[in-house]
Amino acid sequence: MSRPHIIHFISVGNWVSKRPGIYDILLQLRGIPFLEESCPTGARHANIRARNVMSAGVTTIGTTMIVKDLIGVLTRHRYSDFPVVDSGGDGALLGSISRVDLLALVSKRELFFAKGEDGGLLTYDELDEARTKSKGMPIEDIKKDLAADDEEKFIYLSPYMQIAPITIHGHGSAERAYEIFRSLGIRQLLVVDKHSRPIGIIMRHELARLEEIGEDHHHTEKKQRETMLSRRSSVRHFA
Repeated sequence: MSRPHIIHFISVGNWVSKRPGIYDILLQLRGIPFLEESCPTGARHANIRARNVMSAGVTTIGTTMIVKDLIGVLTRHRYSDFPVVDSGGDGALLGSISRVDLLALVSKRELFFAKGEDGGLLTYDELDEARTKSKGMPIEDIKKDLAADDEEKFIYLSPYMQIAPITIHGHGSAERAYEIFRSLGIRQLLVVDKHSRPIGIIMRHELARLEEIGEDHHHTEKKQRETMLSRRSSVRHFA
């Protein structure tokens, strides 16, 4: 094979390797921010932490909830997964439940129970069937099908939660958070403190701003260094 042909194939190979994969293209079509393969250089050099890019005040749910409270959470927040905490203890993270499963559960009135009663449970097949029926259904439509006293009842959530969801410590690097998003294809990442209590949540669009955040951080540090050097120079001058 001649040298020009080899150069041509290498150029084509480089072009193809730099194009986004089918997964990234699908994310873009759905309006989900695209993340480059590597964390932005500016963000790596700025030493940004997970707590610096997270949205604070994450909404949590308990292992057992009043139906109307759960409906309120689903109405106000559009998380794809909700952290489940030990609401009767120190608020430590116990697991997570997807929005899809919560919508399926709240659509099954037979799971509701009054105080002092035993709540019902769904098998995996029953839950899967409920997911299919409630898929794409707005929470407002599910609420319309409930009786007046249904919302005052309770519902068990712990049997359906995912144990040990993916998290990152607040002091963990934003670069590590970026790697988790890229390698696992997740849409949100829970941030916890040293006691495993949820303190915030990171979404893809927040990581997509890392280059901008890194540049701002770099300029701030540069100004601080320049100010410090200027003060030292002034002190030596007067001395």
